[in-house]
Amino acid sequence: AFTTSGVFYYSLSEDSLIQTPVVTSSFSQDFLRRLVKEGRSKDNELVNYSIDRSVIRKDGGAAIVAESFNIVTRSYWDYYLQTWVYHYYYHYGNIIALSINPDGTLLWSNSIQKDQNSMDDGGYYSSYFSAIIDGKILNIYNNYIADNSSVLMTTISGMGEQQTKILFEESMNTSVIPHSAKQVDEDTILMPAERDGEPYL
Repeated sequence: AFTTSGVFYYSLSEDSLIQTPVVTSSFSQDFLRRLVKEGRSKDNELVNYSIDRSVIRKDGGAAIVAESFNIVTRSYWDYYLQTWVYHYYYHYGNIIALSINPDGTLLWSNSIQKDQNSMDDGGYYSSYFSAIIDGKILNIYNNYIADNSSVLMTTISGMGEQQTKILFEESMNTSVIPHSAKQVDEDTILMPAERDGEPYL
């Protein structure tokens, strides 16, 4: 496991040899407390978060999207089969989104709560798909991993305003496959889905 308690930011000018300083910013205590309550923080640090996407802002700052993820492997000796049996447990946790100013300070920090757990499936229905549409960061994901999960879409504006909507209700028996989605132009996403076991796009 690895932990993080903030971000560092470094910019390099293409037409200058002048080095700019590396600037660090710590996550606010309020932000860390929210994630502590969600069970994904340890000693005021975030656990197992990896950056999935970084977007350069027009003013030289950047937006970052990251997700908590880990795999646990368990094994046992099967006396009947006379072989080792391995099981892989996948956990895809919360998403965080940050906006960093050109001077390295944090403009805002948001979290999207999710808790996706599965076994021996490679995380097929887990994680999320992130896209930029109309200047907003759009995130699509299954609420949890089950046959009757809802599918959610959380958007975050350039000022950090966050809104979550339900794309598919639980009663529709629909799951999306986030790892296989693609943003094909400025306002179009192609995302595979399954409804009652049938494939859709």
